[in-house]
Amino acid sequence: MSSEETPEYPTFNEEWEFSDLVLKTNSASYHVHKAVISMWSPLLKNQILQLGDDEELELDATNPELDLGSDDLLQLLQTIYPPNKPISESNCERLATIGNKLHMFELIRRCEEYLIKNRTPTMVIFY
Repeated sequence: MSSEETPEYPTFNEEWEFSDLVLKTNSASYHVHKAVISMWSPLLKNQILQLGDDEELELDATNPELDLGSDDLLQLLQTIYPPNKPISESNCERLATIGNKLHMFELIRRCEEYLIKNRTPTMVIFY
C-alpha cells in the first residue's frame, strides 16, 4: 500500500479472528473482542462481566446509558481497532463525546491531544 492509499478499516459485520462478542444497536451488529473492548472502557468491561455466557451486548435504547447509533459505534470501533482510523477535525468532537459516555479515557486523551496539536481559532469542542 502506498502512502497515498487509504487503509481498509474493518467493518465488524461478521465473525472474524477470535471475535467473541456482538455489540448490537438498533440497526446493526458488530463482532468484536471482549478483551479489546474491556481494555478501552471500564464501563463496557463491567457490562461484559455481567453478561455471563451471553455473547451480545445491547447498545441501544434498551440500555439508555449505553445507547449509541450504528454510525457512531462503527466510527468508534474503526478508531480503536488497527489500523486505527485517525482522529480528525470531522470526527474528534463525536469521538470525545462517545469516549466520555463510555468512560474511554484513552480515547478522550487522544482527542484532546489532537485538538492541542491542530487547534485553530474557530475550533471548539464540548463533551
